[in-house]
Amino acid sequence: SIKNDMEALFYLALSYYNLGKELYKRGSYKEALYYLNKATELRPNEVGFWYKLGEVYYYLKEYKKALECFDKVLENSPTNEGALRYKTEILSLIEKSKNVEVGSKKLTYKSNNSNVNSGISISSKNIVGAGGKTQTREKSSSNGS
Repeated sequence: SIKNDMEALFYLALSYYNLGKELYKRGSYKEALYYLNKATELRPNEVGFWYKLGEVYYYLKEYKKALECFDKVLENSPTNEGALRYKTEILSLIEKSKNVEVGSKKLTYKSNNSNVNSGISISSKNIVGAGGKTQTREKSSSNGS
């Protein structure tokens, strides 16, 4: 019957989720993706499945995919504190991504740590930053690389 089929799909999805969750706990994120994606395919409205999938993508630094997962969670559970925290963190990481134009070349520098030495040398007099502001430098500069 349809009821039995639906119940079987639910338990299959739950099994995929549990396998994915266990792999996640062990740090096997790429393997966890397979099972958690299967779980969300079978039960696309299960908030917990999307949440765990978002965590896996987050730890793999696939922030765009993680954000999509947390948005799915928030569609069905707008006050989910965990999803809101992850979303805020991901948006902050994306915001920290810096764009710098040197002459006609555009460089993108991404860092999770503002204290990290970028190793980028700039020898142009006019430097255009991400906000479009031009700074003038008289000498060549280097970030200590």
